[in-house]
Amino acid sequence: MPLGGAAARRGEAVCVLGHPMPDILGQEVKATFGRVNALSGARGDGRFLQIDAAIQPGSSGGPVLNALGEVVGMATRSADEALIRRKYRATPQNVNYALKGEYLIRAMRLAGLVPEGRGADGPREWPDLLEDCREWTVLIMVR
Repeated sequence: MPLGGAAARRGEAVCVLGHPMPDILGQEVKATFGRVNALSGARGDGRFLQIDAAIQPGSSGGPVLNALGEVVGMATRSADEALIRRKYRATPQNVNYALKGEYLIRAMRLAGLVPEGRGADGPREWPDLLEDCREWTVLIMVR
């Protein structure tokens, strides 16, 4: 699965792969879909993307893919629902975050790993991308 060299763009369609709540939902890799909503995370943190693709416990660490099959980020967390409810008396909807791909590339290089090249030459159908990428998303359970 190629690690995207291009930065994610606001409004770009993305897919998150992961193993959310495997004890309840099963251990098969799951895919959720959405868009990049902002090019910064909580409090304007430029290391993150804000996405509206659903993530649950167990999705963290999963790849965020663009339509070329490039990894443009890594799912990290959702907005702090309790904090937002206290401050604004509202429940955040579809406010999730992903570490940007450029920071993943930096970490890989520091670890002595070389990210793979670009994805396909053009957008592909999501089912085809998911079939190609599911073997790269594995469940790791720590007890």
